[in-house]
Amino acid sequence: MSQHHDQGDPQLNPNLAAAALILVFFVILGVILIGAPLMPPESSGDSQGVVVAQGEMTEAPSLEPTQEPTLPPTGTPLPTDEPTQEPTLPPTSTPLPTDEPTQEPTPAPTEAAAAPPEGAVVLADYDPALVELGRTQFTLCAACHGADARGLPNLGKDLVESEFVAS
Repeated sequence: MSQHHDQGDPQLNPNLAAAALILVFFVILGVILIGAPLMPPESSGDSQGVVVAQGEMTEAPSLEPTQEPTLPPTGTPLPTDEPTQEPTLPPTSTPLPTDEPTQEPTPAPTEAAAAPPEGAVVLADYDPALVELGRTQFTLCAACHGADARGLPNLGKDLVESEFVAS
């Protein structure tokens, strides 16, 4: 069997499809422009407030309210512009901040909280320039190995258990 198209098979020509799309666009544009209502010419100002519809001249509806506002269908009265009373803060169990400091002393750290846990790395034991260089390097490594250095799938291996990093 040949992979050539038979003459009986229809074949979509990209140029023909583009031409058809452009033709449809212009037909729609023409329908919109022809079907658009024609605007009346601007007058010298003597017909302000007049609406023109199919050759009839009628007065435009007034935008000012003609009657007092009524209650909405729910029966709830509409709010007024005038405040009825001074606003008050709702009661709260949380103390509000004040300018005066509180008299409660801050608790002193316990020995367990002050001492680092076993096996923890204390940054004070290292040169500050070396620590800063390590932070910069880890920021670059964290992109692939994760913020916890445990690795990210399909990106970077686990650095915590790595023999290369430990050495």
